[in-house]
Amino acid sequence: MTQSAPAAAIVYPTPRGQHVDALLADVASWLRTLGYRLAGSVQVNDAKPGRRRTNITLRDLGSGMLIRISEDRGRGARGCHLDYASFVSAVELTARGLEGGAVVNKFGKREVEGGGYRCVIEHAMECCIPVLVAVRLEHEPALRAYAGALFGALPLDIAQVRTWCLRVVGRKGRSFAASVTSSA
Repeated sequence: MTQSAPAAAIVYPTPRGQHVDALLADVASWLRTLGYRLAGSVQVNDAKPGRRRTNITLRDLGSGMLIRISEDRGRGARGCHLDYASFVSAVELTARGLEGGAVVNKFGKREVEGGGYRCVIEHAMECCIPVLVAVRLEHEPALRAYAGALFGALPLDIAQVRTWCLRVVGRKGRSFAASVTSSA
């Protein structure tokens, strides 16, 4: 992969995952109010009473469609609860809406393994489309192994992320695609 587009990674500690979800959803909403065309998805977690895990749903920013990407495997279930088929559908929806925007996404477990939104991120960069990812501290070495120094670093700070977005989209016009995936 070669660097053609600006790219940045927000590195965050694992217990702050809900904060990065909210930050990225806020950035997507803010960009939309500024008139930027959005594609991709943002993650919405809703609690299940009496359960350890939340439902994980992605909201497609192009269509507004909600895609649940988690499975309810019962009260005592442990381990991964990703509904992989639904997750793949969300990735495909992002890929179809990618033209002319930038990608905002979590670089999570699926991307570390070589799947998930990784192909969309790579395609975006090859097409000179800006990329913003949030990556858990424990997954940052995998992002660096994958992309080297192509991603600049941003703190988990809304003002600095917005400043980066304005700098990047100011160069790219009025399109911006956003996608936030589960780091499960």
